[in-house]
Amino acid sequence: MRKRTVDGQVQTEEQMTETPPDYRQEKLALKFNIASMAIGEFALSLEYLVSDWLTIEGGAGMLTNNYLSDAIFDNPFGFNNVFGDVLYCEYCDYEYENAVSTFLRVKFFPNQDALDDGVYLALTYNNRPYSGIASVPDGLETIPWKYTSNDFGAVFGRQWDVGAHMTMEYFFGAGIRFSDNIVPYEIYDFPNNQINSFPQEETSIFFMLGFQLGYLF
Repeated sequence: MRKRTVDGQVQTEEQMTETPPDYRQEKLALKFNIASMAIGEFALSLEYLVSDWLTIEGGAGMLTNNYLSDAIFDNPFGFNNVFGDVLYCEYCDYEYENAVSTFLRVKFFPNQDALDDGVYLALTYNNRPYSGIASVPDGLETIPWKYTSNDFGAVFGRQWDVGAHMTMEYFFGAGIRFSDNIVPYEIYDFPNNQINSFPQEETSIFFMLGFQLGYLF
């Protein structure tokens, strides 16, 4: 079958059904968030192209030490002993246990360029259940601790192609964090210091930053 175009050229049936060269054929992207390694999260995600303006990204990660919180606050909870009737144990040694984090992002692309060069806005959810064992130096006791954060936020992001199937992406945003914690505190009973713990629920504002590499397929 042949068809003549408006400018007089003749197209065959094969040419008429040929996919345009700039059409995004890939529907999935496997992504790794490099920035989250700073908080001890080694995460992989899978992003699915729903339409030209919408994608859904979900994933999971292995949680180890929260290096950023340890460096700034010297504890896994992300705060200092400034306010409160019961203070966390400043002098405890905190050991981490490996855990699994999960997250979900719904991305909206206003320029209808999903999984391609473009900007996006996203709604996000993250669950990170840090946990481990706390002990007093030279003490006889150890006690479990827990810091589980459930984060609901919004981000702005930008992604671009860097190869035939490779993408790079950054995003930043803020949201509300609901944390469910078990916080150790120290009882001074020389020569054998002891520790106890108390449950704590906290609501706070948090900020996020991400940098991802992706593979389209």
